[in-house]
Amino acid sequence: MKPFNLILSVIAGLVMFISAAFAVDARYALHVEFAQLSERLDQKILRDKADGLTRRIWSLQDRYGKTCGTEKEQCRELREELDEIRRKQKAKG
Repeated sequence: MKPFNLILSVIAGLVMFISAAFAVDARYALHVEFAQLSERLDQKILRDKADGLTRRIWSLQDRYGKTCGTEKEQCRELREELDEIRRKQKAKG
């Protein structure tokens, strides 16, 4: 009877060990998943910055008229920053 109990306890231990390994694997994100999530977050941040800059440019154009792009330094700086963000988006996309 002792060998049967030993075999049964070894099998139960292996099952528990394998179950724990699968639980840990499912619990934590894989490196690939984390990299994809990080890339999506970077894209979202760039998209939000571009949207914010576009809104600021539009509000300045509403305030100063369409000549904002050539006469106002602030509009020019915002457009340059927006162009830089768009270049980054194209490079990553």
